[in-house]
Amino acid sequence: YNRYEQDPNIQVSNGDLLLTKDGTIGKVAYVADLTRPATLNSGVFLVKPITDAYIAHFMFYVLESSVFKDFLQQLSAGSTINHLYQKDLVKFDLYVPPTKEEQEAIAGILFDMDSDIHRLEKKLSKYQKIKQGMMEELLTGKVRLM
Repeated sequence: YNRYEQDPNIQVSNGDLLLTKDGTIGKVAYVADLTRPATLNSGVFLVKPITDAYIAHFMFYVLESSVFKDFLQQLSAGSTINHLYQKDLVKFDLYVPPTKEEQEAIAGILFDMDSDIHRLEKKLSKYQKIKQGMMEELLTGKVRLM
């Protein structure tokens, strides 16, 4: 807790974006539902807008996009050490819709799709478990069909 109070630059808040810069670079997380103080790890960037030009949910999806992943791939091409430097990150050229309303609309559509995917993945997992149980019953002779 003491470290949190000492340096406001490492304080993490709800609505912040976190981006890994060491090892597996480019993993992104949107901070939500944080209930107590949290600080950054040295292997993570805190991504915050310098201006109010974009909303965090929109930027989350930009950093999750294949366009950003391709940018990271180009940076690490030929390198054996995976590290993302701030000087390289600022070179990423991105399109930002001119209005926050459009950004919110884009982020909303993508969020809804993520919710649908999550729901379907849970359903798939449930059916895989049911199938596994049925296989155990049917293929061991515990349950006979005829």
